[in-house]
Amino acid sequence: MSSFSTGIGGAGHGKPYKGDAVAALGLGFANFINGVVIRHPFVVLRRQCQIHDHAYRKHFFPTTLVPVIIKLTAKDGFLSLWKGAVGNGVLWAFSSVSELVIAELLGLPKSFVLDGSSQRFWRHVWLKTFNFIFCTPVIVTAFLETVRTGTGLAEDLQIAEIITKGYDRLRQDVFGGSAVAEGVRRRHSLLWLAFPTSLHQTMHFLVCQYVYTTSYSWTRTFVSRKLPSERRRYHTIMPELFSSMTSVFVADIVCYPLETVLHRLYIQGTRTLVDNLDNGAEALVPSGRYSGIFDCFSSIITKEGVMTLFSGIGAIFLQYMLQHCVAGITYWLLDRGSRGYTSGHLKIKMGSSEFVDVTNVETTYDPFAKNNIPQNPSAQFAATSQNSQPSTSGLFPSFAQVQKQNKFNDDPFLSALQRRKTDRQQHEFDYK
Repeated sequence: MSSFSTGIGGAGHGKPYKGDAVAALGLGFANFINGVVIRHPFVVLRRQCQIHDHAYRKHFFPTTLVPVIIKLTAKDGFLSLWKGAVGNGVLWAFSSVSELVIAELLGLPKSFVLDGSSQRFWRHVWLKTFNFIFCTPVIVTAFLETVRTGTGLAEDLQIAEIITKGYDRLRQDVFGGSAVAEGVRRRHSLLWLAFPTSLHQTMHFLVCQYVYTTSYSWTRTFVSRKLPSERRRYHTIMPELFSSMTSVFVADIVCYPLETVLHRLYIQGTRTLVDNLDNGAEALVPSGRYSGIFDCFSSIITKEGVMTLFSGIGAIFLQYMLQHCVAGITYWLLDRGSRGYTSGHLKIKMGSSEFVDVTNVETTYDPFAKNNIPQNPSAQFAATSQNSQPSTSGLFPSFAQVQKQNKFNDDPFLSALQRRKTDRQQHEFDYK
C-alpha cells in the first residue's frame, strides 16, 4: 500500500544521476529490480501475516518465512507471489493522474525542493494527503487482490475493474449503507477508512523523506572522503541507491503497527479467502471483528499481544537483505564495465620518443569534485574535460617547458594525463 506513495522502491526522492549514461542505467536497473521484482512478493507475504488473527507463527524473523514460501509456491505456483501486481500498477498510475488534477484544482505545488521553502513543502504534503483520501477506494481494492488466495499474476482483475470496483463499493457505502449481512461482522465504510488511510500514507511519506535526506547526506559525505583513485562508477549512484532503499525500509518499520490495524479493517466483512502462512498449505477467512481503529488496536494488544502488531516484519528484513544483494551485483557490473574501457594495451605518444601506457588506468568519475572534472584519462571523459592544470616544475619555466606545456593545453587528452600524474604525486601512491 505504501509503495505508490513513495515511488517504485522509494526511488524518485531525488533526481537520478545523469553525468554518466552507464551509471544512470545501473541505477535504473537496481531501482526496478528492488522496487518491482523484489519488493512486491514480500509486501504480499507480510500483508497475509498481518491480517491473520490468532496466528501460530508471527514470522518476526526471515528464517521462518523460507519454508512457508517454498510450500506456498509449490501449491499455487511461483507467480502467486506477484499477485496483485497489476492492481498496484493501476493504483500508482491512478494516483499520479489524480495528484496532478488535484494540484491544478487547488493550486498546490506538484513538487518541492528539499532545501527550499518550508511553506511550499507543507503545501505539497497537503496535496499528498488530499490525494490519499481520494484514492482510498482504489487502495482498498488493490490491497484485497494482493492477499486473495489462489490468484497469480495472470489472474489479476482487469485494469478498469480495479478502479470501478472500489468506487462502486463507495457508492454502496453512501447510498446503501456499509453493513454486510454475515453474522455480526461489519464491513467498514470507505468514507470512514479514508482518514486513517491518509494518516498512514502521509506519515509514511514524511518519514521516508526525512530518512532519505539524512541518509543521502551521510552517504555523500562518506563517498566524498574517498580518494579519487578509490572511487568507482558505482559511487556516483551510491547515495541515491542506498538512500532510496533505506528510506522505504525505515518508513515501513515505523508505520508497521498502524499498517497492521488498517489491513485488518480493510478485509473485515469482505469474505476474502487468504493463505494461511502458519504452514503455507491451507487457506482461511480472517475472523476479526473490530468496531473501529482504536478497538482494533486494543483487541490485538489484549488478546494476541503487542508484538502481534509486527507480525510478518521478517519479510521486510528479508526484502532489505535481497535489495542489498542487488546493490552488490550493480557494483560488480559497473566495476567490470569500468575496467572494460581500458582493457588491452593503449599507449599515447608524449614526445618525440616517449610513450605512456594507460592500460591500467582505472575508469573512474568523481561527481563530488569541483566542476565534476574527470579524474582519469579515459577517452570517454577526457573529451569533456575543460580545465587543465599546467605543470609547475619551477617558478620561471624555460622556453622548452613552456612549449611542452602548450602541447598539453592544446590536447585535452594529454592534459588529463598530466593532471592524473600530478594527482598521483600529491597522494604519494605507487601505480607501477
